[in-house]
Amino acid sequence: MYKICNSTIKTINKKKFDRESFLTSQPWRNPEEFLNVVLESKWYFAISLFLSEIQINTRDFYKKYKFASIPMPITSSSISSPFGLGSDSEPVQIELFNKTTYLSDSMQFHLEYLIRQKFKGVYYIMPTFRGENPDERHLNQFFHSELEIDGTLDDVMNIIDKYIKYCIKNIFIKYGELIEELGGGVDHIEKFLDKNYTIPRISFEEALTILECSPKFYKFVNKKIVNISAEGERALLKKFNGPVWIMYYPIQTVPFYQAWNSDNVHAMCADLLMGIGEIVGCGQRHSTYLETLVALDHHKVNRNEYEWYLKMKKEYPLQTSGFGMGIERLLLWLLNHNDIRDVTLFNRLKGYESAP
Repeated sequence: MYKICNSTIKTINKKKFDRESFLTSQPWRNPEEFLNVVLESKWYFAISLFLSEIQINTRDFYKKYKFASIPMPITSSSISSPFGLGSDSEPVQIELFNKTTYLSDSMQFHLEYLIRQKFKGVYYIMPTFRGENPDERHLNQFFHSELEIDGTLDDVMNIIDKYIKYCIKNIFIKYGELIEELGGGVDHIEKFLDKNYTIPRISFEEALTILECSPKFYKFVNKKIVNISAEGERALLKKFNGPVWIMYYPIQTVPFYQAWNSDNVHAMCADLLMGIGEIVGCGQRHSTYLETLVALDHHKVNRNEYEWYLKMKKEYPLQTSGFGMGIERLLLWLLNHNDIRDVTLFNRLKGYESAP
C-alpha cells in the first residue's frame, strides 16, 4: 500500500530481534541495567525514532490549520483535571514555595486560557503526571499530545481522526519493516490506513447494549454503572475488530468542565479505544459562566478553587473543544504490545528508582 523507506534504519543493530524474550524480561524492573538496555536495544532505539516522528508530524499537521504551539507550565494551584466517578486516576500533590500545588495531569485549562487570545487552536506535547499505581495500562509520567480548538465536539473528533492517521502513515512509510519486526505484524496498520476505512462511532448507551449485562465490563458506584472497565473496552475492541469511538458518557462519569448534552444526562465527550483501550479522550467545554457554575455544583466541586476559570468563562465566553492523546499508548498500538511500561525511555514509575 505504502512504499516503505529503509534508508533511515540501516544504522540499527541488524541482529534478529527476539520479541518474546525481550518483552518478558521487563527491563524497566531493573534500574541498574535499564540504562544499558535502552542504549543497546533495537526496541528502545525504535521508540526514540517514533517519538521524534510524532513530534515532527504533529507540528507539520497543525501548521496547515495555523494552530499555535505554546509551551505550558506543569504546575497548577487547582487539580488540572478533576476526575469523575469511577476513575482510578489520582492527582499528584506537591509543596512548591511552601504552597500546595498540583502537577498537571493535563494542561487543558491552560489551553482553554490561551485560545482566548483569538487563536483557532493551541497545542503542545509535554509530560504530564498521575498518582495511581503503575500497571500495564498506566504510567505515572507520560507524554501528552493535547489540543484545544475554537469549535465543537464534532469538529475536534474530525481533527483527531485525521491527525492520528497522518502520524501513523508517516511513521509506517519510514519504519514499516522495523515495526513489522518489533511488533510481529502490520496488518492492523494497513487496515487503519486504508482509504475506505473510517473509525466507527457508537454512543455509551449503544456500548452498554453491545456489552449486555456482564458486571466485569463496567465500573459501579452505589451499584450503578458509571463507566466501562478495561475488560469492557477490550470486549468492544474485539467486537469492532479494531478502533472504535465511544461517545456521550453520563455526566456523572466525566469532570465538571465537559459540556452537557441537551438531555442533561449525557456529556458532549468521546473516548477513542485503540490497542489496549482508551488512547484519546476529548470533549466539548461549557461555553458560559452559568453552565460551568451549574456543573461545578452538580459535581460538588468547590467553586473557590476555580475562581479564575469562572472569571474566564464570564468575561471571555467561547465555545471550545479539545483532546488529549497518550503518546505511549499510540506506540503500544503500533507495536502490537500490551504493557505500557515497556515503551518509556525514562523510568519514572512509582515505587522504582529513576534511571537515568
